[in-house]
Amino acid sequence: MKGDIGWGHYCRKFFKFNAARRSAALWLESPLGFLLMAIPVTCFGLLALCGVVLQKLPEADGKGEWLPFALALLVFLLCFAAFGISYYPYVVPGKLTIMDALADANSLRFLLVGTVVVVPCILAYTVMVYRIFAGKSEKLSYY
Repeated sequence: MKGDIGWGHYCRKFFKFNAARRSAALWLESPLGFLLMAIPVTCFGLLALCGVVLQKLPEADGKGEWLPFALALLVFLLCFAAFGISYYPYVVPGKLTIMDALADANSLRFLLVGTVVVVPCILAYTVMVYRIFAGKSEKLSYY
């Protein structure tokens, strides 16, 4: 726009809002929009459920203390999935696609071998330590 002096001018110049337009079109104009609308609706429902759970938690006598964390984790995963869907196939919106960001196949094979060896070791250690220390903590008591 002519005569636009302000933050909007710099934002448009810096970000070139093509990716935002494409993302808005995906969510609002495409036939997938109705299917994608399930993500924010589910997030709002889960947040409302979390509010109800948090209000009733003091009366539950320690049962279901994990539920607010699980609900918040699910909301985070849904939001992250929505973000990924919005900008797919770009890693850097409008600049770098997933295919451009890939490393060489030999590097990826090396990382795969490392992951196949290291991740099971970490999981086994975590399970072992959990079993060793399970039930050895005492209830907190204050003076």
